[in-house]
Amino acid sequence: MFWICFVLAVALDRVTKYAIASNMHEWQSIPVIDGIFHITYVMNDGAAWSILQGQRWFFVIITVAVFAGVLWFLHGVPKNQRLMRFSLALFSGGACGNFLDRLFLGKVTDFLDFRVFPVFNVADCCIVVGVALLGLCVLKGDSAKIIDMEVEEIAVAEEENSGEENSEAENLQEGYLEEEVLGEEYLDEGNLEEAMAETDLSNIP
Repeated sequence: MFWICFVLAVALDRVTKYAIASNMHEWQSIPVIDGIFHITYVMNDGAAWSILQGQRWFFVIITVAVFAGVLWFLHGVPKNQRLMRFSLALFSGGACGNFLDRLFLGKVTDFLDFRVFPVFNVADCCIVVGVALLGLCVLKGDSAKIIDMEVEEIAVAEEENSGEENSEAENLQEGYLEEEVLGEEYLDEGNLEEAMAETDLSNIP
């Protein structure tokens, strides 16, 4: 489910950006609902809602780090936690869509213009909705359950490791005991041979 939603989010973002870039010139604005919602083609070199302008490589590095963190966290999310997996897929898909723009174009294509705040795009919508749903999962306590499961897995792993260490220590102890017994037996046999030799010598006239 995660990868399907992720691919769909990235694909929808790429298709809409391609359609805008192919059919409009920069700063062109087409009213859909005049004064309320326009399609306005702009190139944004900042983050969502046009914040932190001119920080291209900063956002590239941050996006890679965040995506790696999401994949690591996803590994511990059970498959029945569908809402959380869906929220992570939306967030990751949106981040990846803008990441591709920054990597290859140096700027992000924006076109959704509600006239009251900066122009944005489909990827921004995915990021915002994903974060909102993730917050809902946290409020429901799903993240706490996942953390508890991870803690339990760590505890089980530690118990297994301690069990292996104990078994190794027992094996070593048994080895030492066997060596001691064999040494004592060897000494006993040596003493017996010496006694027999002395007896044989005493019997010689």
